[in-house]
Amino acid sequence: MELNAAPVDGDPAVMLDCVIEEYVRQGWGEAEVMRLFTSPGYRATHELTQLFGEEHVRQRVQATSHRMGTLRFKVTYYENCQDEHDDSFSV
Repeated sequence: MELNAAPVDGDPAVMLDCVIEEYVRQGWGEAEVMRLFTSPGYRATHELTQLFGEEHVRQRVQATSHRMGTLRFKVTYYENCQDEHDDSFSV
């Protein structure tokens, strides 16, 4: 399978904010999101950087990150953990 980007009608500023928000909601940090916009391997985001300039994109990433915060998870697995109330459940 090959994915190809194609231009579509719309507001590039809205697209910029939506793409940034999508990755910030997934827990990506500012540096990780910026790599999407500065790498030519990611055509759509890289073209947004060419359109708006790297500094503007960085400001939007920072503003979105500060507004939404960055969701981070820490998962801890316990072996042989038993729930007092239900022996069939373990974490």
